[in-house]
Amino acid sequence: NLLQKELVSLGYAKVRYNYQKYTYTEVLYEEENNAKKKKVGLWQDYNLKEYTITFINEETKTFLPDAEIRIMDITMQFLRSTKVEDFAAEKQDELKKQLKDALNAELGSGSVYDIYITSFLLQ
Repeated sequence: NLLQKELVSLGYAKVRYNYQKYTYTEVLYEEENNAKKKKVGLWQDYNLKEYTITFINEETKTFLPDAEIRIMDITMQFLRSTKVEDFAAEKQDELKKQLKDALNAELGSGSVYDIYITSFLLQ
């Protein structure tokens, strides 16, 4: 058994994105998702939020080739580092601004003009 797997499954640890290949990354993410569903440890007050982001080249009106992967990576890192209380309805505009700023910092200034929250999924 992996110590990391046990800690994550009990909600005592979070999985952080690893830029190198790691054999157990998928297993750890699965354990983290199970801990979230069970609301154990760090996840006892966890509420899942679902966001849709569109990133289109304005000239060609098409998705940029690696845009979806880069956006998902940046967004997941941002959301994982955000505190639960920052998802409150009254903080929604600030959260959208911070996410837009994080995306623009990585993708280039002006790449993302606005963030639209299309649905919330609370678990």
